[in-house]
Parts: sequence; structure tokens; C-alpha cells
Amino acid sequence: FEFISFTTGPGEVGDTRGKKDRGVGRGMQSAFVEGRVKPISFSLEASVKSRAAATTVPQESPIYRAAGLTQTVGGSNVAFTTPAAPLETANSFAGLSLYRPLGKGLYVYEAEQMRGGVVKTLDWSGGDKELTLKASGDSVGKYHLGYSLTITLSDGVGTSLVFADAEEGKRFSLGWYQIESEIIKITAMNYTTFTATIARAQLSTSGVAHASQPLRPYLPTLTYAGSPISEGGTVTVTVDSQAIRALSFGVTLTSGMDLLPGESGNKYIQGVKALRYDVKATIKLVLKREDVALIGKATQRSSVAVTIVQSTGTAGGIVTFSLPTCEVEPFAVPDTANDVATVDVSFRVRDNAGSDAFSLTLT
Repeated sequence: FEFISFTTGPGEVGDTRGKKDRGVGRGMQSAFVEGRVKPISFSLEASVKSRAAATTVPQESPIYRAAGLTQTVGGSNVAFTTPAAPLETANSFAGLSLYRPLGKGLYVYEAEQMRGGVVKTLDWSGGDKELTLKASGDSVGKYHLGYSLTITLSDGVGTSLVFADAEEGKRFSLGWYQIESEIIKITAMNYTTFTATIARAQLSTSGVAHASQPLRPYLPTLTYAGSPISEGGTVTVTVDSQAIRALSFGVTLTSGMDLLPGESGNKYIQGVKALRYDVKATIKLVLKREDVALIGKATQRSSVAVTIVQSTGTAGGIVTFSLPTCEVEPFAVPDTANDVATVDVSFRVRDNAGSDAFSLTLT
């Protein structure tokens, strides 16, 4: 997944609080208690990319699924819609795992793997630029993976790894690592003796002996596909069957997906819940004679359908947002100071029948 920016929050730690039965010193606390791991937030920004074929799922598919959208691959397109019950609907919610390495090639010195993620918000923007997506949410936990300059494994089958000292051992936790051409997996860590239980010859590699070789987080061979979705003259905005010349647009989906409260029996959150979703849309435009009707539609609270299409390119590169039932929110027309009036028109978005307030179709 190729992204513009990606933040993953602090390292995993339980909810740490001072002991209530504190000692008698003026420092108030003589020790601390660690409780349940709180959800860890993440956010990312990426360009929405074209696809090799109209029926090929996009690179953003895991992000959309983690927001509870239903993915449907048709004869000439891929559609994402808002189901009534994302946890019980096929091809809908799927938990998200996010892996971020820092460094390149042989020098990937740190990596993070977020687990059990849900996407809470999706925010698309375009019209005046390539179509971009911002996504944010929470994950249940996160592993950290570190780097060691020299590790020795005497043979290709041993399943125990002893680190040089405590400082080195604290760089590592569960996850995938690479030493020379072999990929291993740390399946358990003992932070008292600083030893690791490892699985050898992972991901179709061979287990061999290694003498004083670097051990680093595994970075798979990456191949990025697709191009940014075209902007400018390829964007079509339709409101109530009337074409509008938009300067830019934004569509925001609050998914309603969230993690359950923590329960006894485990230090991690144990499940996901689906709440109500919400959709908002905003279009920036130059107010022309024909567009003044939008003021009347806002006053009368008329029901309008909004469709936004970015790109008229080849199959695999066209994105359509469909909001079938909206109301125009009242907006102020500014004093133009002898210039054109530029206005931001926002829409209330609601269901028409069932949970059909929003759909995203990739053609």
C-alpha cells in the first residue's frame, strides 16, 4: 500500500496508574499498576489509485472493509456500500493489520505491526487535485520489531535465539524477521532471560546456519500498481439532476465501527461493534445564475440526489460517489467585493430505503 503519510501512535503499554495504597513518602506513589491495553490510534493519507482492470479490487480495499463497507465485484466494476449489519454481512467488515517499517533494504532498523484495527472515518477530497483518501481509526495492540547488528544461529533448525544482553533483547517482540536470505518468526519472548522462541525457514525460505549476521524486521518485496485518479476537466458533479461546475469536493464517512469496551479475562479488547454511520458532503463552487436554485432547495428542504464522478479515463480509473437522498444545508453568500461569489455548499445525507445513504463505485 503506497501512502502519503502514516502515523501509528505510541508503543503498546497497559493503562498505567499509581497504586491507591501508596506508601508514606511525600512522593505519593511507591509503585504503579499496569492494566488493560488501551486502543492505539492510527491515521493515514493516500492517493486513490487506478486499477489494472475494472473488476480488480483497489489497493484501498482493506481500508474500506475495516470501515464496514460491503465489497461487491461486478461484471464491470467494484462497489462499496453501507450495509445494515456489517459484522454479519458477507464481504463486509474485516479487521485491519497495519505494518510500517522504518529504513530501507538491509537497514530496516524498526518496524511496527498494528493488530485488530477498525477504521472510524474515511475522508475523500478531490476535484481540484488527484483524488485523495484520509483514514483514521483504532487498533487493539501493536508489536514493535527491532534490529541487531550481529546474530549467530549455529544451524538451520534451532528454535531458540539468545540475545547478547538486555538492551538488545528489548528491541524485539513477536513478528517476522530476516537474517541473510532466511525469514524467521519470533513466536514468544522471554524478557527475563532475553531469549526468543523462533520458527525457522518461513515464507518459503530455507533454514541455514548464520554466523554474526544482522537480524532485521522483514520487509517484503514491494510492487506498487496504479496511477493517481485524474482531476481537472474530468470531474462531473450532479445535484438534483443538474450539472454543477465544482471547484472541489469532499465526502466524509463516519463508519460507526468501533472497538468494544474492555472486559475481564484479557488485557486486550476482545471484539468490535457497529454503531450508526454518518455521511457528509461539501462542494465548493462559483455561484452562478443557475446555482441560485440551491438556495431555494435549502429553504424548502428539497430532497436531492448528489453524484460525484472523478475521471473519465479508461476502465479501472473512474470513481463515482453516489448520495441518493440529501438536503442542501443553508449557506451564506459572501460580499463579493466586485468578484465572483465562491460558496461552500454542504449536504445533509440520509438513507432513502434501508442503509443506502452512500455508495462508492469503481469503474
